[in-house]
Amino acid sequence: MPLLTKIYLSLFTTETKALEHPLNTDQQKDGSYLTCMEHSDHAKYCMQDAYVQVFADCVRNTRLQTGIELPEHIEHYAVALLAVHVDRADFLPKTTFAQALYNISNARTAKELGDTCLFVTGVFPEYGVNRRYYTDIGRTAYSSIELELFRDIAHSFDVVQTLINCTVSSQVQQLGTL
Repeated sequence: MPLLTKIYLSLFTTETKALEHPLNTDQQKDGSYLTCMEHSDHAKYCMQDAYVQVFADCVRNTRLQTGIELPEHIEHYAVALLAVHVDRADFLPKTTFAQALYNISNARTAKELGDTCLFVTGVFPEYGVNRRYYTDIGRTAYSSIELELFRDIAHSFDVVQTLINCTVSSQVQQLGTL
């Protein structure tokens, strides 16, 4: 398993001892690798190794083109967020976003809601009510997690969503010119 994916998966959990969780890597039919981490609160995060590399390159290029600067650990988290969510069709809450915020019961549910809000505002900025609604909910969800990474993301939420939006927008524009 590529070290890069292991690093990104370790960032993507709400637990401080993430590297102690088993990482399973399976070769897919197309020859690519899928790495998954399961941890104690029964959450499972999977990312294609190829997606991690592609999004790492895209985010780095966006940073260089736009001058958007974030601490390295937050930039890595944005890469992990994109790599995990790119194939997920079921990322929206089962209830409303406001109800999901009200129903946060632990760090995992707070992280999932914060991630969803960050993904929605970065990738689909025109979605739903308005961007500020999802930004406020996401920032609040991340702020409720007592780990420095998530407090940093909450503090930089607007900049992270802008980086994600510029990353996916520039990639879509480049694909449109092919």
